[in-house]
Amino acid sequence: MLSTMKALRTEEEYVPVMTAMETMFGPVFFAPDMQAPDIWTPRVVLIRRLLDQARADGRENDLEPMLWETIYGYWQLRLGNFIEAEQALGASRARWEALKPGDPWLFGIEALQASLEAKKSMRETGPERTSGMQAAADRLEQLPEYELKRTGKLVQQLVFTTKAELYGIDGLNKAHLANLARAALRNLK
Repeated sequence: MLSTMKALRTEEEYVPVMTAMETMFGPVFFAPDMQAPDIWTPRVVLIRRLLDQARADGRENDLEPMLWETIYGYWQLRLGNFIEAEQALGASRARWEALKPGDPWLFGIEALQASLEAKKSMRETGPERTSGMQAAADRLEQLPEYELKRTGKLVQQLVFTTKAELYGIDGLNKAHLANLARAALRNLK
């Protein structure tokens, strides 16, 4: 299926189609032997190129590149590329705040940045690790629940997974809060 799509369309055309199909059927949809191909690396590279081209063309403030910049930051966060995620999400937030202050999209970016801060703090090894994790936990806890429910399921999953890790035994070791995060994750609809 993937090779057929590549033969018939440009990368720019098949990425949205591929994303929609994967969302509905999962990545194994593209592999008959149930071995999922690496579909993330080409996507990330393509979106990086699209963002760079939009910037070169002076279109970085157009809606489509602004949306993709946030998604690119999300993907980098999920891939553990925290420096790239921080740069993309920071630039995305600044652009949205300048052009669309108060837009609901900004809350999604805030949730991603709060999750990023928590994940970065958990990687720390120095004496500031615990205070960094607590600051990140405070930021996550300040996310209004009603706003979080308005974000997509993937953002909610990321926030609850991050909380479970942050409060887990390798983090702040607050079992009750880790269990609440895991329960919220299970109850996502």
